Amino acid sequence: MAGTSPAMTEGFSPSPLPRWRKCAWLLSSRLRSIRFDKRSGWAIIVGQSSRKAWSHGMSIPTLIFRTIRWSAWDGCEAGLEHVDVRPADGGLAISGVVIAQEGETEFGLSYRVKLDALWHTKEVRLRTTSGHALHLESDGRGHWRENGRDRPDLQGCIDVDIQATPLTNTLPIRRLDLETGESMDIRLCYIDVPDLTASPVNQRYTALDAGSLYRFESLESGFTAGLPVDEDGFVLDYPGLFKRLA
Repeated sequence: MAGTSPAMTEGFSPSPLPRWRKCAWLLSSRLRSIRFDKRSGWAIIVGQSSRKAWSHGMSIPTLIFRTIRWSAWDGCEAGLEHVDVRPADGGLAISGVVIAQEGETEFGLSYRVKLDALWHTKEVRLRTTSGHALHLESDGRGHWRENGRDRPDLQGCIDVDIQATPLTNTLPIRRLDLETGESMDIRLCYIDVPDLTASPVNQRYTALDAGSLYRFESLESGFTAGLPVDEDGFVLDYPGLFKRLA
């Protein structure tokens, strides 16, 4: 891994974030083969959250700017993620950078997700420092194309679930807009990292306390997690996997 591709750093501008840079330095000491553009950096300056709840429906607010950071559950040395969320084309554009480890494999990942006004996934682009890349497009109604070719096996998937990030748990949470006590079984496009292979999976979301706490269940593996969320529906701590830094 000679360095980070332009796609991994495009759109980021510098911002002094001592705690974030400290974590980044700790991890980069283990991942010396990964280099980030000093001019663009990892952080951006954005506005504050535009709302405290989504009680007025599931559509995206007129303005929603967020910067979100997670570490791996075991700390910054085991993994870091930086996410930029901004309004675009009537929906949202999400950009993320992840540095982490899967088994014995250390990797860097950049991803971009485009959503429409109803939180339907329309486009996903991913790239790893090992050279894997994936481009998925959806009409938002369950029809998908991968690198320009139809993916009929993904028929019926509305949301995307990227293995290496808790960011994508927000997509069904916001799209479904469940009331407290309500559950929904859904079919998603699951993206394995770092191989970047896409496959359909079945999951269940339950609103334990609408707007604050949700239960996630994998209907294939039986894995279950309680997911507390912030005022915009972004995951706080994901027990055993991720901790929110900002």
